[in-house]
Amino acid sequence: MHPRDQRAQLRALDETYVQARQGFRPTVELGASATYNNDDDTRGIFGVTDGETNSGTIGLTLSQPVYNGGRTVNAVSAAEADILAGREDLREIEASVLLSTIQTYVDVVRDVESLRIRSENVNVLRRQLEESRARF
Repeated sequence: MHPRDQRAQLRALDETYVQARQGFRPTVELGASATYNNDDDTRGIFGVTDGETNSGTIGLTLSQPVYNGGRTVNAVSAAEADILAGREDLREIEASVLLSTIQTYVDVVRDVESLRIRSENVNVLRRQLEESRARF
C-alpha cells in the first residue's frame, strides 16, 4: 500500500473517533403535523354551520443520554485504539518505503563501483596483453 493511501485511510479512521463521540451528545427531534377538514353545510344543534376545522401540532424532543451501558465509552476507546494502530501502520509503510529507497541507492552505488573496478581490471588485462605481445 502506498503511504498516500495509508494517510487517506488514517483520515477516515480519525472520523470514526468523532462518530463514536456522538453517543455523548444530546439529540434533538422535531416533528410537525397539520390537518384541515372542510365539510360544507354541516347541520348541528344550532342550525347550519360551516364544517371547516384546522388543527396542527408541533413537537420538539431533546434527549441527553445519561448512561447507555458503557457503549459510548467503549466505542470511543475502540476508535482511539484503531487510530493508534493506523498511525503505526503508516509509520511501518513509511519506514518500508524509506528502507527500499536507501537500499536502491546503495545498490546503484555498489553497482557503479563494481563497474569501475571491472573497467579498471579490463584496462590492466589489456596492458598485460600488450606487454605479453611485446615480449613475444
